[in-house]
Amino acid sequence: MLLVAIVAAVTVTALASSAAGGRAAPARPSAGAVVVWAVGDGPNPKQNKRAKQVSDMIMADHPSAVLYLGDVYEKGTKKEFKQYYKPTFGRFSSITYPTPGNHELESSPPLSGYDGYWTKRRPAVVGPGASNTYAADLGAGWRALGLTSSFPGEGTGPSEEDTKGGPNEADELKFIAGDLAAHTGTCYLPFWHRPRFSAGSHGDQVDMDPVYQLLNGRTPLLLNGHEHEFFRLDLSKVVGANPKLPGAQEIVAGTAGVRVSKTIHTGYPGLVAYLVAPNKAAKKKKHYYGALRLVLTSGQATFEYRDLDGSIIDRGSVGCAPVAPG
Repeated sequence: MLLVAIVAAVTVTALASSAAGGRAAPARPSAGAVVVWAVGDGPNPKQNKRAKQVSDMIMADHPSAVLYLGDVYEKGTKKEFKQYYKPTFGRFSSITYPTPGNHELESSPPLSGYDGYWTKRRPAVVGPGASNTYAADLGAGWRALGLTSSFPGEGTGPSEEDTKGGPNEADELKFIAGDLAAHTGTCYLPFWHRPRFSAGSHGDQVDMDPVYQLLNGRTPLLLNGHEHEFFRLDLSKVVGANPKLPGAQEIVAGTAGVRVSKTIHTGYPGLVAYLVAPNKAAKKKKHYYGALRLVLTSGQATFEYRDLDGSIIDRGSVGCAPVAPG
């Protein structure tokens, strides 16, 4: 029997609530709403059929945008983007807002596969000077911030992402500060690969704290990948987060097709929802792969995490003040 660890809060704050649901087709959005899917850690040489299944689920919903949260395996090379990403998530590259993961840095030179792929298809998402930082208006008063989480010689994480090439964090902070200064409102939707706070096996990525602190109070929702599982954190209960915006959440969805993890630190403060494969056999089941669906409206984002079995593992909503288009 498969054992699925799920925890869901009935009420988070006045601006964010959550209750796990059952199986249901995605509800069609109201007029003016924007449907966005987000997930990372998918296309790979060992079981790309899972990435195909996750991308099929997303495609069937006809979204307005897709946020790809990083990592094309094994090294994000030009060949791997062609073989594994293109036939899966590449089918909706025209509406995708990506961020590079640590695996893309393993190509030679670093990021060459990622930058080459997106320069040909959506050069704006590569960012000025191949910085991999950019902003885009999604509609309904929501503004996306596509950021990167890998910088040369920086970071405190245990893995290679902290020592291989990549943009400069100081430049990224300058970009974020400039965009925030140019816009009022708090309906920002920032996303990058390595999460600042993590209940997964990689742990907190403390080097991302300057980015988090700059965004604190200007967004109700942070989206990340890297950890090969789904979990959600109520930032008001996370040690060191001290969110300035009531109801702020962090959601990690690294479940787009690569091998899923069986490591969740269930005692992590603020952990309110999670899904993890408990044993090797369970990793072959569809139940542990899925993606995050968001419906953006003026002043609110409704979210639900859906697995390939059609189950809604977690759902909720956050509120904010709309951002005027740039």
